[in-house]
Amino acid sequence: MTSLKMFNEAAPEYDVLATGLALGIAMHPGFSFPVGKVSRLKLYPMSFVEFLYACKQYALAEMLESKDFPLINVMHDRVMTWLRYFMYTGGMPEIVEAFASTLPNPDFTAVRKLQNSLVSDYRDDFSKHVDMRDSPAVTTLRLNQVWDSIPSQLAKENKKFVCGVVRAGGRGKDFESAIQWLVDASLALRASAIAQAGTIAFPVTRIPLVPPPGIGRLDEVTPSCEPSNDQGQR
Repeated sequence: MTSLKMFNEAAPEYDVLATGLALGIAMHPGFSFPVGKVSRLKLYPMSFVEFLYACKQYALAEMLESKDFPLINVMHDRVMTWLRYFMYTGGMPEIVEAFASTLPNPDFTAVRKLQNSLVSDYRDDFSKHVDMRDSPAVTTLRLNQVWDSIPSQLAKENKKFVCGVVRAGGRGKDFESAIQWLVDASLALRASAIAQAGTIAFPVTRIPLVPPPGIGRLDEVTPSCEPSNDQGQR
């Protein structure tokens, strides 16, 4: 980022487009950030409609975009079939591409293999960004504990993230830095709890996690660190 800033100052007539993981952008100890020089575009996993377009289900995608609810009700079974595909596959582009390339006989084994590889790669990359300082604010151990706990916790009926489940006796203060680190790295997005559903817009969280086979797609996390029933601690 620093070198791109210098390039921009030396040759302002050129536009520069850079891509990268938020891990490398957000975690940069010892390096300054070119404040005021960067316009950001944040990319998220594919939505359901984008997934349908990627799988060449143009009619279904356009129907959902049109919000033609009487027609959607008629096509309910077909929409639900593709929604189940989406919940299993998720919205990461490489995985969606692998799924779409095997249609009309989707290879779920290949999809799962790619998903597990992606999750493992993220996990293995934590130490590069965390342990580079003498006294890191968060340790790789804490990140791994939170990261590994998310799939099983989201498989429960109650989707709240319980710190006492991550580790026996765990409290919010033990894991809040790790959770915030994942949020800052765009590996998890915080979902604000609301008292009553309505027209209030609130953020939908997505996290590129893969559950064990048979659980479904995990793309929502609420890292509120609620006390577990058996621990009674926060």
